[in-house]
Amino acid sequence: MDSTLIAGIITGGATIVAALIGAYVAARRRQRPDQDNEVGPTVGGQSTTPQENIIKADQLNPDEQLATNQSITSNNGRFRLTLQADGNLVLYSVSDHRALWSSGTQGFAVSLRLIMQSDGNLVIYGPGPGGQSVWVSDTGVPGSRLVVQDDGNVVIYRPDGMPVWATDTWIPTGTAAQGDDMQPGEVLNPGEAINSENGQYTFVYQVDGNLVLYRVLFYRGGTPLWASNTDGRPVGVCIMQDDGDLAIYGQPGRQVLWDSATEGNPGSRLVAQDDGNVVIYRPDGMPVWATDTMQP
Repeated sequence: MDSTLIAGIITGGATIVAALIGAYVAARRRQRPDQDNEVGPTVGGQSTTPQENIIKADQLNPDEQLATNQSITSNNGRFRLTLQADGNLVLYSVSDHRALWSSGTQGFAVSLRLIMQSDGNLVIYGPGPGGQSVWVSDTGVPGSRLVVQDDGNVVIYRPDGMPVWATDTWIPTGTAAQGDDMQPGEVLNPGEAINSENGQYTFVYQVDGNLVLYRVLFYRGGTPLWASNTDGRPVGVCIMQDDGDLAIYGQPGRQVLWDSATEGNPGSRLVAQDDGNVVIYRPDGMPVWATDTMQP
C-alpha cells in the first residue's frame, strides 16, 4: 500500500474505534441536540439559573440580550455564539472549539452586554445603563432577530424574513447519509460514516477533517485503505453534491478542501461496496470515480 496515500492517518485499533465512537456520539447529538446545553438567563421566555451561562436557545429576539460569558447555540449543537469576558463576540465550532468569526472587540475586560435592539441593530455595550457601544451591526430594521443557524451562519433577519447581516460562515447542509451509500444532497458531518453492507468497510469523515476508508478488523482495529489527506485542515462537512461531485468543505469561508472532480454528473451517488472499493456512479450505472481499493 502506498504510504503517501494515507499520510497523516494514525493506524491501528485506536483510530477505527475512535472513528466509530465519534459516529455514534454525533448520531446521538442529532437526536437530542439540546441535551448538553445548560440553561442561562432568560432569552425567548426560557427559565433561568444564574450560575449557568449557556442559554437553551438559538436566537435573540428584539430586546433580548446576552451578558458577559453567555452564549446561544445552534439547534444541532454544532455552533455557539459567545460574548467573552475579554469583550469579543465569537462564533465557535463546538466540536473543536475553533473560532469561525469574531467582532474584533477583545480588550474590553469589563461587564459587557450584547443586545438585539428593537430598532434592528445588534449592539455590544460597555458596562452600566449609559454604557458606550463598542460594536454595532448597522442593520436598523425594527423587529429584526438574530439566529445561530445549523449551517454555521449567524444571520440577522428582518420581520419579512429577508437577511440583512451575516457572519458568512455557512457550510452546506443536508440529510445525514446512512447505510452503504450517499445519495445526492446527503452529508457526512464530523464523526459520521457509512458502511458496506457486509460490515467490513467504513467510509468516515473524521473529527480531524480527514475522509478515510477503513477495512474493519475488529480483532486488531481498522486498516486505512484510502484517505483525502485533509486532516489538520478546517473541519466542516463532506457532501455528495447534486452536480455529482463529492466535496469536503471547511469553515470559515466555505472553502473546498478536497473534491472528486466529478461535477457535471447530476444525480450521481456514492457507494461503499463489499469488495472494499468506494465508487461514485452516474444514474445510468457508469462509474465516474473510485478509491481503487478493491480487496482480493
